[in-house]
Amino acid sequence: MSILLEDRILENTSEWINKTELWRKTKSDKKTCFGMIDYLVKEEFLETKKEKNRHYFRRKNAIMTDKEFEESEMRHRRWKITKINAINTINKPLFNYIKIRKQFEPRTKLIKGGLESLDYYMNSSTAHIARLRLAKAYGIINKRTAEKRINMIEKSINISAKYFLDTNPDEVEQIKEYNKRISRRTSFKI
Repeated sequence: MSILLEDRILENTSEWINKTELWRKTKSDKKTCFGMIDYLVKEEFLETKKEKNRHYFRRKNAIMTDKEFEESEMRHRRWKITKINAINTINKPLFNYIKIRKQFEPRTKLIKGGLESLDYYMNSSTAHIARLRLAKAYGIINKRTAEKRINMIEKSINISAKYFLDTNPDEVEQIKEYNKRISRRTSFKI
């Protein structure tokens, strides 16, 4: 299932919205969108109500229990590892040196897409850390719980990054260079 579609659904469900309107707002395939909505209800990210013959959905904003958070983080880690494994099935090398630009670039569009997806997963994890820090600052969740969850996400990021580098020992420098370059696209400095 597409994490991008999942994000678009969650972005558009801060208030009650019916299934068809939600599908139109996500600008996606109807069957895929409805399947993702059902999946998000099953995973308890969305709550639902029925009025007459229409189903309405809204994002659940309740704080997850520790068990729910751990399960969610394990799922996110699996997504990252799955993406890394998909990249690793592609013939090596992953990068070619481009003399004109004096830099390494992904060898194919497939590799570039895989690296961009992996970057998206990593960035969503770091955004989650930022949201936890904000929730801690506002006193929405207690400091101990926030720190525990932040550490869990950081551990997941570190495990995923180490796994990617360890499974591509001949291209560690190229991966690091490429990652530094694509991080310039954001307005935040590292």
